[in-house]
Amino acid sequence: GDAVDNNWFAPYDWIVRLNPDVLIRDDEFLLRTMRNESVDGIFAMCPNPGRVHTDFFAVRPKAIAEGAFHCPQLPPHFTAELQAMDEFGPIIKAKRHVWLPNVRHNGVACRILGRDAPVVHDHALLDQCRNGHARLGG
Repeated sequence: GDAVDNNWFAPYDWIVRLNPDVLIRDDEFLLRTMRNESVDGIFAMCPNPGRVHTDFFAVRPKAIAEGAFHCPQLPPHFTAELQAMDEFGPIIKAKRHVWLPNVRHNGVACRILGRDAPVVHDHALLDQCRNGHARLGG
C-alpha cells in the first residue's frame, strides 16, 4: 500500500506488526533472529495451509516487493492471511525467513498458541490477565 510505495519504512531495519491480543513472551528469540543478516522475515504459519499469520509478523522493509499490499479488487474469500502469503512468498521461497518455534494450534483458527512459543496470540488472553489481576487483589 501507501507505506511501501512511499518508502515510509525505509529508515527502519524491521517492521513488527502485532495486535493488542498478541503477547511477546521471549524477546531474546526475536532480537537474536533479527540480528541474523540471512533472515528477512519472522512468521507464524496458520493451521490452514498456505496462510501466514497476520496478527503478528516481523519483516525487513527492504525485503518487501515494490507495489506490495495493494488490494484494488480482492476475490471472494480472500483473507489477510492469504494476501500475506502472497506478499511474503518471495521471502519464504528464498528461505530468508524463520517460522516461530514451538507454535501450537487449537483447531483451524489462525492463532499462535503454545506454552513455549516466543509469541502468543490468544483472544482469551485478556480474560486470563483479568483473572490473574483479580487473584492478585487488583
